[in-house]
Amino acid sequence: VQMIAQVSSQDWSEIVVGAGWTLARVAVAVVLSGLIMVPIGLWLGRQTKLVKKAQPVIQVIAGFPAPMIFPMLAVFMMSVNIPLSVGSVFLMMLCAQWYLLFNVISGAASVPESLVEVARSSGMGGLETVRRVYLPATFTQIVTGLITAAGGAWNGCIVAEYIEFQSQTYSTPGLGAYITRVSNGGQ
Repeated sequence: VQMIAQVSSQDWSEIVVGAGWTLARVAVAVVLSGLIMVPIGLWLGRQTKLVKKAQPVIQVIAGFPAPMIFPMLAVFMMSVNIPLSVGSVFLMMLCAQWYLLFNVISGAASVPESLVEVARSSGMGGLETVRRVYLPATFTQIVTGLITAAGGAWNGCIVAEYIEFQSQTYSTPGLGAYITRVSNGGQ
């Protein structure tokens, strides 16, 4: 309580505004991750032989801490003039997407083949089967993946919104940048 009481009104204002910016970036990162990873996860979940072969590789890649490649991506973003306010969304996506992908793969892989056969025998095409069978059957896994992806994006904001490179600091307004800046200042 004493520590919180010492936070100035100007800092509270910066925290609230920063949280709003970060929330917007997290929302965009989660939506973009969903648009990319849900179709990939549905496709992979239906490819049981491929998943058995690719799963170990995917898990090793997913287990690699995304912030470790942030410096390389930051250099690339700076070289093509992508502002950190935009680039941080892509960095957050790296922290978020795997949660969603694994949940969707497991959901799609658990759809009973008999249900898919009924859909096919009733004349449903591939996209209609996805829309009327796979999406409803994997809904809970998709929602769980989206929630955990949001958590991954929030965690990633601390390293995505504030980057120090070659004695220069790049930051964008956000809660992650605020936390990093005040932590570096010993607060």
